[in-house]
Amino acid sequence: CDLNELQSLSRMDDRRRENVTFMFSQYMSFQTTIADVTPTADGATAVLVLQTGTRISGETIAIPPLSSRYTLHISRRGNGWDKIEW
Repeated sequence: CDLNELQSLSRMDDRRRENVTFMFSQYMSFQTTIADVTPTADGATAVLVLQTGTRISGETIAIPPLSSRYTLHISRRGNGWDKIEW
């Protein structure tokens, strides 16, 4: 898990950043999917689904439902895309 890389691709409020920092301190990787991709007038939304996490100890566990789904927003910026907001 690379927090610096994630921050270069996205914008997170302080609470989200603290949550992600905690998760990265406990897990070395996650199995994820992107669901419900929906175009909008100014960009798109999607849902990041964390399916499993591999803890630092090497144990792989299912991510609890309350911690497994994150709505993402991405705006158009000119002919491209802005950073992901979540």
